[in-house]
Amino acid sequence: MEFHDNEIVFSSKTAVAKFEECRQNLRFCDVTLQSGQVAVKAHRVVLAAASPYFEALFEDGLQEPKELVNCSDIPSDVLPTLVDFLYTGHVTFQSSTAHELMAAAHMLHLDSLITGCARYLRTQLNTSNALSMLSFAETLGCTKLTEYALDYIGEYWTVIAQRKELLELSLTTFITILSSDRFVTDNELGVIFAIVRWLEHKPAARAPHCFELVRHLRLGRVPADIMDEIWRVVRDMRVMGGLELYKMEAIANARVRSRGAFFTVKSGRISKYDVNKNVWEDLVAMDACREDHSLVALGSRVYMVGGQEGSQRLRSGEAYDLATNKWSPVASLNEGRSHFALAALKGKLYAFGGYGDNGKLHSVEVYDPRTDVWLRAGDLPQTMADLRAVTYKAVPVKNYWKTLDWEVLATRRIHQTLRRPTIISSGQWRMLCQSSGSHHMKISKNWIDSWIASKDKEFFRFRIQKLPERWKKVVASDGQYSD
Repeated sequence: MEFHDNEIVFSSKTAVAKFEECRQNLRFCDVTLQSGQVAVKAHRVVLAAASPYFEALFEDGLQEPKELVNCSDIPSDVLPTLVDFLYTGHVTFQSSTAHELMAAAHMLHLDSLITGCARYLRTQLNTSNALSMLSFAETLGCTKLTEYALDYIGEYWTVIAQRKELLELSLTTFITILSSDRFVTDNELGVIFAIVRWLEHKPAARAPHCFELVRHLRLGRVPADIMDEIWRVVRDMRVMGGLELYKMEAIANARVRSRGAFFTVKSGRISKYDVNKNVWEDLVAMDACREDHSLVALGSRVYMVGGQEGSQRLRSGEAYDLATNKWSPVASLNEGRSHFALAALKGKLYAFGGYGDNGKLHSVEVYDPRTDVWLRAGDLPQTMADLRAVTYKAVPVKNYWKTLDWEVLATRRIHQTLRRPTIISSGQWRMLCQSSGSHHMKISKNWIDSWIASKDKEFFRFRIQKLPERWKKVVASDGQYSD
C-alpha cells in the first residue's frame, strides 16, 4: 500500500497473489480445464482477464456456462504451465515443451508469453534445428522468432545449406529465406548451389518454381567464371533457363545482399553508407548521446556500446535494428569503458581493454545476444586503450594485401576532423574513413598471415599497422598511404 497526496494506492500484486492462493487451495474455482487425463481448476474471471481467447469463450451468451471446458487443442503437458502463467505471469521454459507452449500461447493470444518463448527458443538455435525453427515460426506467424531464425541461418549458412533438412523445406519457407533482408551472407555461390540441390531433389514437382527462387538471387556482381561453373553443374535445362533469364534482370539491377553497408554514429545519430548507391543516409537517433564508444554490426543489428558522457565511463549499450529502424537497450557491460575495441565473432561480441574509471584496462568481456548478458572472458597480456580489433573467417588474424586499388567514394558531410579513423573489414572489401571523406580498396587478392610470432600479435593499433617486409607497404590509419 502506498500513499499519494489524498489517495491510498493498493498494489494489484496483492489481489493476484490472493487469486493464486485460492486456486492452489481449490477455493471459489468455477471452471475446470481438461486436456487428456489432465484437469486444472481455475477461476473464469482470472482466465478471461488474462486471455482474449477465454474472454470470448466465456462471453458466449448462447450457451449455458460449463464447469468443464475441453482444451484438447492444448497439450496436456503444457496446460498446467499455461494456467500458472495466467495467474502469476511467470514461466520456466523447458526445451521439451517450448514449441508446444508457444503454439498454445498463440492460440490463447498471450503476446507476452509468445515473446518470452521466442527469446528462449532463440537460445536453443543451432545448425541442426534452425530451418525447422523457421518453419515453425512461419506456421505461427511469429515475426520475432522468424527474425531470430533468419539471422542465425544467414550467419551459419555454409553449414546449414549442407543439411538434409534444406531439401525438405517448403517453397514458401525457402522464398522467405532468400527474399529476406535479414538473411545476409557473403557466399552467394553457396546460395545458388542450395537452390540447385533443392530443385533437383524433386525435379518434376519443383522445376516449375525455378524462377520464383532464382529471382531472389543477387547475381549482379557474381563473376562470369563462377556463372560458367554453375552452368556446368546444373543439369536440368529448365533450371538453367531460369538462371539465364534472371541473370539478365540481375545485371540490370546489380543487387547484392544487404551486408554492403557501413555505419557511423555521431552526436547521438546513426548514419548508413549504402555501398551500392554510394550515398549516406541519416537514420533514427539513439536514446542516449555518448562519445568514444565502440560500434560493430552483428547479423541485422548494429551494436553501440560503452563510451563516456562527460567524465563518466558508460556501461550501457544499445542495438539498432535494420528491419524496424529502432534502437533498443541491451545489457550493460560489467565495467564502464571508453576508447576500447569491439569485434563480432561467431555470433557474439567481444570488448577489449579501453579506459575505465581508474585508467587503462586489460579486461575482456563477451556478449551473447541470445541471452543478453555480458560475461568476463579473461584478460589481455597488458593494459591497452585506443586499440582496434577485427575478425577474419572466425579467426583473429592480421590482414595483408598484395595489391591495393583505391577508389574515391561519396564524401560524408562531417564538419570537423574525425578522431582515430578506422579500417573496417568486410569480405573482399576494406573501408578507411579519414578527415575529408571515405575511401575503400578492392582487394584483388587477400594475403592472410596468421600470428607470425609472439611479438607480432597486435590488434589494429592507434596510428599505424605495419605489413610484412616482403610487401613493403605501410598503411597509416590517419589516411596516409605510402610505399
